Amino acid sequence: MGKLGERLAAVRAVIYLIFNEGYSATAGDSLVRRDLCAEAIRLARVLCELSPGEPENLGLLALMLLQDSRREARTNANGELVILEEQDRSRWDRSEIDEGVRLVETALALGRVGNYQLQASVAAVHSESKTAQEPGSRGHFLLLSAAPEFAASTRPGLRESMTDDST
Repeated sequence: MGKLGERLAAVRAVIYLIFNEGYSATAGDSLVRRDLCAEAIRLARVLCELSPGEPENLGLLALMLLQDSRREARTNANGELVILEEQDRSRWDRSEIDEGVRLVETALALGRVGNYQLQASVAAVHSESKTAQEPGSRGHFLLLSAAPEFAASTRPGLRESMTDDST
């Protein structure tokens, strides 16, 4: 990785730290700080505009959009955390999910899979599913595209569980 690649990786890491502080605030009265999430997403969009052929920039933006899509369902009326399995999926932001999935598909098509793309692929599995027990097949496809070593795994049942649409 050259100097520009190292710098981009550092910038992505800082943007993701900003997002994570907003997504799960370590201080303050609210679990979620929307302002920080929005700013991190804005910065990732700028990064994608400045380096449009960089798949990890797309992967980072996709990951944050997919995570942010669940924001309204992450807390209850008392501001307490609602775990993924118990979230009301009808409250998820479909436009953010659609954009995030499109971005990760675009990033994966560039053929240089990285950490943010892999995480976004996992997030896509969750976002495309109707329930926590029924992962979406499109998300599975993205995950298999991002990590072909998973698809070729010799561990019993892993490949089948990732590609079986009947569950």
